[in-house]
Amino acid sequence: MKDNETYVIENVTFFIDGNVIIKDSATLIVRNAKLIVNNTYRLRYIVKVLDKATLKVENSTLTSAPLPSVQLWVRTYERPGAKIVMFNTKCDWELFAMGGNTTIDSSSLSSLFWRAYWKSKVSVTNSSLLYVGLSFGKSDEDIWITGLKPHVKLEKVRIEAEGGSLEMRKVSVEEWVIDLIRILDLDSKLHITINDSHIYSLQFWAMEDAYIKFNDLKPGMFMNWNIRQNVQGLGPWSNLTLVKTRVDTLRLHTKSKIEVENMEGVRIHTSLNASVVIKNSEVIDLHLLGNDFIKLMNTTITGTFWIGPVDTVQYADRGPVEIEDAHVIEFFNSRISGAHIQVASRYTLMRGNISVFYMSMDRVDWAFGTIDREYPLIMRDGSGNPLPNASLILSDPNSKLIWNGTTDQRGRAVFNIRFTKENYSKEWILKVTINSMNITKEIGFLTSTPIILTLPKLPSSISLSASSNKNSLGESITIFGSISPPHEATVVLKYKMPNGTILTKNITSTVSGKFEDTFTPNIVGSWIVRASWNGDLDHEGAESREFSFSVLKARSSLSLLASRENIREGEEITISGSINPPSAGIALSLTFERPMARPLLRSFSQILMGPSAIT
Repeated sequence: MKDNETYVIENVTFFIDGNVIIKDSATLIVRNAKLIVNNTYRLRYIVKVLDKATLKVENSTLTSAPLPSVQLWVRTYERPGAKIVMFNTKCDWELFAMGGNTTIDSSSLSSLFWRAYWKSKVSVTNSSLLYVGLSFGKSDEDIWITGLKPHVKLEKVRIEAEGGSLEMRKVSVEEWVIDLIRILDLDSKLHITINDSHIYSLQFWAMEDAYIKFNDLKPGMFMNWNIRQNVQGLGPWSNLTLVKTRVDTLRLHTKSKIEVENMEGVRIHTSLNASVVIKNSEVIDLHLLGNDFIKLMNTTITGTFWIGPVDTVQYADRGPVEIEDAHVIEFFNSRISGAHIQVASRYTLMRGNISVFYMSMDRVDWAFGTIDREYPLIMRDGSGNPLPNASLILSDPNSKLIWNGTTDQRGRAVFNIRFTKENYSKEWILKVTINSMNITKEIGFLTSTPIILTLPKLPSSISLSASSNKNSLGESITIFGSISPPHEATVVLKYKMPNGTILTKNITSTVSGKFEDTFTPNIVGSWIVRASWNGDLDHEGAESREFSFSVLKARSSLSLLASRENIREGEEITISGSINPPSAGIALSLTFERPMARPLLRSFSQILMGPSAIT
């Protein structure tokens, strides 16, 4: 709407599929109506009241579907006088008062951002606000804020700063946001102190020429904190101090270069030609808007990951200028965990190593656009060694060949897949061939990288037998077997002796895979033997079944010889003899049978070494 036009929307449900721009001295009146903006992705459309234009809304609802985040701007440049009047209305749009006059009565709003430095005049009466944002930044004033608390009912509050005013009477506020637009500028002279408050979000803006470093900062209670403790690159004059103030989240908006390290609970929003490096941090929201470069190193994204469309910059002398979006996102050992991904980008390049956890395709909303995703691949054998010269074939969801290649000497390769709204939920098939073996892997938009593929080892077996399963003590036994398929390798034989002792022997198989071990068991009883080998680069190791054999007691003989066959009563006789095989420490019993009397039993022990006499 322009010039002096007046348009009335009354007693209807009115669907909007585009931007609404009210400028010059035009007037839009919405009465007893419901306005629904077709918002299929964040910030798809915007409603602007410019120059000396007017928007009047009575007894109505301003909303969007299926997603929220439509912005309503009242903004003035060289022609101040834009005006919004809202009565008995439910507004789900985010209202930004950037100049002009805004009057709200008996209404409920999702959010109201008052930007004082635009000399915005805002009056709110008998209303409820979910979020109230106080924006400062362009003056050299000393601003003192105290007593901001969530979930409060304000009877009468008036804030004046930087030429603007915000007056609230009988207004309930759920959460407060402090928005510091220019405090990071080199020429900023803003001094602001926040005392005894509880703020939902503390927001910083790095404008076009800034180079800011944030480190070791996270939400929480700040008893006496100064911005220079954790922020580098500030100008010499700006200052921010928090005293006895709790901050629930931190948000960084950047149109330039920032570095973030060791931060938690941070939201990062980019626009224009931003360059952002994030290290060792937890990002609960990452919103990309414009033409930017993002590098994430050992960082986790847990909330919303929004890859957004073109950014529009409003210049006082040239009007709106659209900036093409072309995002480059590099991941180094980083993670996306349970996040909600929204894509509305003309072009994005994603590359590097990223692990995706707790994600499924229902966590991805793809409005439009193209993402080229780079997939690094590592090919290894079963022992973790790189496998060069593996053949790689990538087929699209329609089985059409779209790329082929081979792994380099490090077992590595890289390929790209282009995702669009039509194919982002589908799967590509990667086929790997090496040593006559094939591996297939499904590749999708949420596949973690690097893709690590391990060539499975072939199975093997090892057999075991013996020359006999029963041997007498002192006899040798031969254990033999073979590895299949044949390998010349170390075979481990483990003998379990009758007393429980384990005897281990390492022997080497022949090129035909055969092996044998000959030895003489030294203990009577049941023996158990098992054979195993550890495998090699191509084959899994194997263990044989148990084989048992028995060692029996050896047969023995005893010979006796008397020194005389006939003796007289009272004369001595010598009885001698020997045990075969020779044994030491044997207890012997000699029984003499006396004529017509009881036997005489004589027992004794004697160390016998070979055939020995017994006397």
